[in-house]
Amino acid sequence: MLITATLVLSPPRAICALAAGVVFGAIAVIWGPAGQPAASLLLALALAWASAVDFERLLLPNVLTLGLVALGWASAAFRGPTELVWSVIGSAVGYGCLAAAALLYRMLRKRDGLGLGDAKLLAAAGAWVGWATLPVVLLVASFAGLAFVLVEATIRRRLDGSRPIPFGPFIAVGFWACWTFDLLDLLRDRLT
Repeated sequence: MLITATLVLSPPRAICALAAGVVFGAIAVIWGPAGQPAASLLLALALAWASAVDFERLLLPNVLTLGLVALGWASAAFRGPTELVWSVIGSAVGYGCLAAAALLYRMLRKRDGLGLGDAKLLAAAGAWVGWATLPVVLLVASFAGLAFVLVEATIRRRLDGSRPIPFGPFIAVGFWACWTFDLLDLLRDRLT
């Protein structure tokens, strides 16, 4: 029952999430990793839905984040035992980095600044794109989040530092972009 309740969205938000998932899924199927169209579509749909839930409730449902971790591991296991080991390491690094950041922020500021759902979503990213790509995921997420805040501040004509902003949707953007366009390799090619 609790799993279902955390996944329910208002009809307009659900339609937007499904539409975004289909559009970004189609892009990932066309330009994403070869031979993985079903995984690309499923990933885009799950990330769009998780983002919509996070925007609405400041919550990333475990069924989506941990489900994406499990799917990332299953996909890696299909490619071989070495890939599975790297996928598990990617999950551990992703979760560990954001969980440590959340703990440090909590210790310093005496309040929460980052949820563990964000850490679980980065763990899922690590399972799918590997630990070496996680800095790129976070870089894209940070720029996307900053752009969101600047646009919102421009529209509202003020910057509200006290209002919580979900980070999950921006992690989802970085995760999807790295999966679809292999941004780590693109960056390596540009820098060398």
